[in-house]
Amino acid sequence: AIILGILLALVITLIMRASLLKVHQISQDYNMGDTFDIKNFFEASSVDTYIECDSNDFVPDKLGKYKVKFTVRRGKLSSRKTAKINVVDEVNPYISGPDEIEVKVGQDINWSDYYTVTDPDIQSKLTSVKDLDTGKARAVNATLTVADWAGNTASKNITVVVTDGDVAN
Repeated sequence: AIILGILLALVITLIMRASLLKVHQISQDYNMGDTFDIKNFFEASSVDTYIECDSNDFVPDKLGKYKVKFTVRRGKLSSRKTAKINVVDEVNPYISGPDEIEVKVGQDINWSDYYTVTDPDIQSKLTSVKDLDTGKARAVNATLTVADWAGNTASKNITVVVTDGDVAN
């Protein structure tokens, strides 16, 4: 009877422990470059339960699925868990600069002289959708585009005023 009582107490303790330390995943996607906090991905079922993870243990260097280890605590109880986090890059670059620029007839246009991209690594990839002819004075509409390494894109519609005279700066 004593052994059965001990076994029953052990089983009840394990069941209670499991229910007190239960978590559920509320998100699976981590956007590359964001600050990592395990609480953005898991939620404890019990109010007094805490979820801890050393963010230094999760340092993704490329897109894909990663295993992350974390600890669930409530009082003196704790449980180590492992889950999968999907690393994504969904942040589009941004092109900033004027809506209209002025250039001289025949001038080659270096878009980086007028526009900047939020990600300096892709500044050199800033291009116009079609070649722009500066051979005669007129206003021309153009669309600038840029794409980052993950395929996120940005575009900006601008007007290029090609002039015979001096260009105002």
